[in-house]
Amino acid sequence: MDSRDASLRARRFAFRVAHDAVIGVIVVAIASTIVGFCGAWWWVADLFAHFRAQYVVTLIVGAGAAAALRRFRLAGLAGAVALTDLFTIVPLYLGRPAVPRDATHVRVLEINVQMDNPDHERLARLIAARDPDVVALVEYDDVWRVDLAPALAAYPYRFENARDDWFGSAIYAKRPLTDGRAVYFGGSEAGASVATIDVGGTPVTFVVVHPPPPINAHDAADHARALAGIGDAIGSRSLGARVVVVGDLNTTPWSARFRDLVRRGRLHDTRRGFGLQWTWPVERPLLWIPIDQCLVSDGIVAASRTIEPSIGSDHYPVLLDLAVQQI
Repeated sequence: MDSRDASLRARRFAFRVAHDAVIGVIVVAIASTIVGFCGAWWWVADLFAHFRAQYVVTLIVGAGAAAALRRFRLAGLAGAVALTDLFTIVPLYLGRPAVPRDATHVRVLEINVQMDNPDHERLARLIAARDPDVVALVEYDDVWRVDLAPALAAYPYRFENARDDWFGSAIYAKRPLTDGRAVYFGGSEAGASVATIDVGGTPVTFVVVHPPPPINAHDAADHARALAGIGDAIGSRSLGARVVVVGDLNTTPWSARFRDLVRRGRLHDTRRGFGLQWTWPVERPLLWIPIDQCLVSDGIVAASRTIEPSIGSDHYPVLLDLAVQQI
């Protein structure tokens, strides 16, 4: 066999490898897209819903590669499924609500501090720089409580539910806060910190929550109970007319569990009009997904919503300017 035959065989082999790899990647992305729409029936399927942006990029690149390999039908299929995923993302960039002129504004900083994050000073500096009216913390333990005490001295109103697992939380406010309590919505083991804050004379109930990540059947069931319980409590108006749900919800806007929470509580996603705003995992940008949420009831809209610089946690902080219409 001469060198030209060897070179030809090598090129054919490389083409076959590339061909099979492109087909494999496209098939996996299409299957993941489809499975992600089945989350209402199976918790594992719901995990596939979180990566819509990654599917879009993968399928667009795959469509281009398939076209280069003259697999035009496959390229068309990949492009069509990419559009399906894209249609779930585009609404996040549209429909930003109008801010009433007579509303009272409250600045809220939410952050999953990551309990074993040792760099407490970075969060203290962020609080000082942004000067929020309300600070909502999850994965909050006694070490964080002690170390953040100087930074939070300007917040006389508070409810602290420090725990030695991953589900502690706290609410700090510069405005009067009453009825602070831990509530185990739906019988969830994680619980939530709940308190009523006076916003310009209107009581607003804040629910700071961090349900367990749904990575196994037990935690997925607990996660579903927590979100459903919060939605039912808000929908029944037992938490009042103005409610803010904020925290690391361990779910994204495309999840069946998320949509069920919004439906049950008749809530609005403050991300609407501000885009994806990925928050986790900080150190793995290819896997970024938006799991830190702020949902609001009627009468509250987000005037601004930004992702803040890293404070050493695996989550980015979220800073919101919420406009509250008076009752």
